[in-house]
Amino acid sequence: MFLENIINKNLLLGVRIKDLHKVTRLILTLSGEVILNAEPHIGLLHRGTEKIIEYKTINQGLPYVDRIDYVSIFSNEDTYAMNIEVLTFFLNSLHEIISSSWQNNR
Repeated sequence: MFLENIINKNLLLGVRIKDLHKVTRLILTLSGEVILNAEPHIGLLHRGTEKIIEYKTINQGLPYVDRIDYVSIFSNEDTYAMNIEVLTFFLNSLHEIISSSWQNNR
């Protein structure tokens, strides 16, 4: 008789800290104590990280990419590090091309 009166409830499970809103949350559909459905909502935490990193060194900028989205910390770090490596290789190649063409024109 008691179980017949149980209705499904939606419960918002997520971060309650003001600065961390819209990062990760789950909307759970409950029937009593049983979870029937869990719908994830993954958001982006935007704090102007791009502008902050512009004035930092490479090593100082790495911790800031952790804070862009707390769900995918490692993929953010990997992407940042790979882009720095590609940019460094490109600048070194560009330097070699410019210096060799400068020496040939002398």
